[in-house]
Amino acid sequence: MQIGDSSYGYVIKGTGTKLHTNVASGVTLGDDAVYVYSSDTTGNITNNTELTATGSKNYGIYAAGTVTNLANMNFGTGVGNVGMYSIGGGTATNGSTTVSPTITVSGSDTVNKLYGIGMAAGYVNNAGTLVSTGNIVNYGTIKVEKDNGIGMFATGSGSTATNRGRIELSGKKTIGMYLDNNAIGYNYGTITTVPNPTNDGIVGVVASNGAIIKKTMEQ
Repeated sequence: MQIGDSSYGYVIKGTGTKLHTNVASGVTLGDDAVYVYSSDTTGNITNNTELTATGSKNYGIYAAGTVTNLANMNFGTGVGNVGMYSIGGGTATNGSTTVSPTITVSGSDTVNKLYGIGMAAGYVNNAGTLVSTGNIVNYGTIKVEKDNGIGMFATGSGSTATNRGRIELSGKKTIGMYLDNNAIGYNYGTITTVPNPTNDGIVGVVASNGAIIKKTMEQ
């Protein structure tokens, strides 16, 4: 199955909606495409479909409500691809205690602010105003192999990023967890540099503009 440029696979509105995707052959996204979009803050999405992006500016799942991803996302091609984006105060989770999917992150075009991100939460506009919060949790593996890519990103007061899995950094100037504008991060997992002769500029965690890492081990 293929989703064409500037197209959507699923658009979900209303309240109390449920979606369970399981396309055995997987789904390919071209450019500026979204596999699942949902504005339902009470919705529930479970993805068992492997996603592959061949271009740039794609979103795997962009949703409010409760989202669980149980399949690999290969978004390593192009720039500005985002695997999972949590909005509307929802929670997006990659994997579970028994299933560990891999999200492969694209590179970023920092000049045009097109950031390759494995998982993202919340949105603050250019004026610094909080527009939406979100929460992301990783139980799987996030591979940040391309330059300027980010494993997990959270912004805005009320947004959180929690790593309980593994984030592997190997591209130049890559970041494991980026927290901004009073967001909170929790790292109970592993953030590691994968051996690579060009892995200069790698940063495990960035916390800026009042954001904090609250815990780094189970208590």
